[in-house]
Amino acid sequence: MKHAVTAVALLLLSACGEPGLNERQQDEASDLAADVATDIVSESERIAALEARVEELEARLGY
Repeated sequence: MKHAVTAVALLLLSACGEPGLNERQQDEASDLAADVATDIVSESERIAALEARVEELEARLGY
């Protein structure tokens, strides 16, 4: 996932210089950024659920 974030960052940074990204490249960068954002949200939700389960198990065990 870090590679995807890096790729999105590089694509967006390349847009700062001339001549910039063409429309197709902009669409690809946007799609990639949306996919990465969705993955990050899903992953953070999954991690939060796992952390809650760990806390519940620790409470049962008295930790």
